[in-house]
Amino acid sequence: MKTLLLVIGARPQFVKVAMLASALKHSFRVVTVHTGQHYDADMSDSFLKTFELSVDFNLGINQCSNDEMLGRMLPAISGVIRSVEPDGVVVFGDTTSTLAAALSARYLKVPLVHYEAGLRSFDLHMPEEVNRVCADQISDVLLCASPWARDRLIDEKVSGKIHFVGDIMLDTLIAFSDGKAPFGTHDVKQGEFTLVTIHRPSNTDNPENLLAILGALKEAEDEFFLFPLHPRTRAALERYGALDEFSSAPNIKMTGPLPYSDFILLLKGAKRVVTDSGGIQKEAHFLRVPCVTCRTSTEWKETLENEWNVLTGPDHQAILTALRRPAPDPSTHSFPYGSGDTTSLVVDILERTFQGSDSLTGEGSK
Repeated sequence: MKTLLLVIGARPQFVKVAMLASALKHSFRVVTVHTGQHYDADMSDSFLKTFELSVDFNLGINQCSNDEMLGRMLPAISGVIRSVEPDGVVVFGDTTSTLAAALSARYLKVPLVHYEAGLRSFDLHMPEEVNRVCADQISDVLLCASPWARDRLIDEKVSGKIHFVGDIMLDTLIAFSDGKAPFGTHDVKQGEFTLVTIHRPSNTDNPENLLAILGALKEAEDEFFLFPLHPRTRAALERYGALDEFSSAPNIKMTGPLPYSDFILLLKGAKRVVTDSGGIQKEAHFLRVPCVTCRTSTEWKETLENEWNVLTGPDHQAILTALRRPAPDPSTHSFPYGSGDTTSLVVDILERTFQGSDSLTGEGSK
């Protein structure tokens, strides 16, 4: 039986790999490596338990800068590859873990698969943009979540084999979106609150940015915000002496991190979401929930159509304006991310690639 090494490190990658790892075990020996990039017991452990995701190697590399993290991950992942001797390495998304595993696979001449290939924010100040561009250039198989991403890779003339498969996060979301939302637990009513997530270092590590975002929420007194605090965001607010001010605001309710299923059910019932997360932009779009994104660029271009997603950056006034705009016309919603069968499509491609007659070079299903 052929062996695939799946490398993850951040919570969004747990969502992407959850159903895929289980499905692949019917036809592959699956070995999962967790770099430890995002580790917090309230979040990482909760996600792993929710998805019943087993980890074979936990490298425990975290709490350091991106450059130091990359330097530590490269030999650690290379050591695992040498030990396991996989037939292929599969990486997900655009984290430091993604780039480290991609480089390790390439240096050791192990075929490399990149899921969520072809995304571009065109902002090289974002570490994620650097990671995804580099990973795409050295991957043998590139699995795209949208036609836009596929077309981008064709335009860039990458050498790997390109496939449009849809978004695997939709598969997971569908599986977790049928339960009862915990509205009562959080003192909110369906359709009458805005869900908030802010965690990106460009916002949390910059007091001006973070306080501008929170200040806009506090000023929007006619809105009610449910704000599950990322550990990094809580630490930043404490560092800036602002946690008490915003946690005591009558229109902002802060909570600890939420289990994935609770978060998805709350998002499904929210009036809108305010975020700086890439994954939540998509999940909101899947669920037809208007999104305000506190970034100046996004890799998920399709979500911007008809203002289902509005980019504000960490701009106080722009956020207020976005919060006050009417909801988009439901008839204008478009959905280019597949139909919830991405897991089976990816498994089929990997079976043909590693067990069948498909070559690891060429144009694939462009």
